[in-house]
Amino acid sequence: MKQQERTDIIEPQLVDSGNKNNQPFQQPPPARDSQAAPPKEAPRSRRKLVLTVVVVAALAASAYFVWRTFFAQPKLPDSIVALSGRVEGDDSAISPKTSGRILEIRFREGDAVKAGDIIAILSDEQIRAREEQAQAAVAIMEARGKAARDQIAVLQQQMEQNQLQTARGRARASGRGGIGGGGG
Repeated sequence: MKQQERTDIIEPQLVDSGNKNNQPFQQPPPARDSQAAPPKEAPRSRRKLVLTVVVVAALAASAYFVWRTFFAQPKLPDSIVALSGRVEGDDSAISPKTSGRILEIRFREGDAVKAGDIIAILSDEQIRAREEQAQAAVAIMEARGKAARDQIAVLQQQMEQNQLQTARGRARASGRGGIGGGGG
């Protein structure tokens, strides 16, 4: 019997919907009143929707301003281009005006260098030694020049003396020939 009671309880629910007498759980259709007000739930749902949209917009705006203030990178000037990647520079050959030993290097590889910057300081020992050699060579050449001028002066004096002696010798020779030169 227990099985029959259960089927009795279930049967009214499974009854065909076309039979109105066997549908005890269905609600009767609402009465249509021509002057009835629309349901009050619609304005409340609109208020909730508008309030939700306003709250979401306020949260989005505040999140944007917090991000912009604390987390966003500052805007770069127009003269700077921001890129990511690897940059390889060309090798630039540099050469000093003179040679020598390096005393100090002021830049490292990869540092930015402008035209005219002093990159390294050279030892001036070799340069000073070359300068002293050049000064000694100049002194030697000046001494040789002075000796050559002195020799020229001596040779000019000797030439003048030779010219005087030649003139005296001609004068004596002409004086002898004129006095006793005619016969013999």
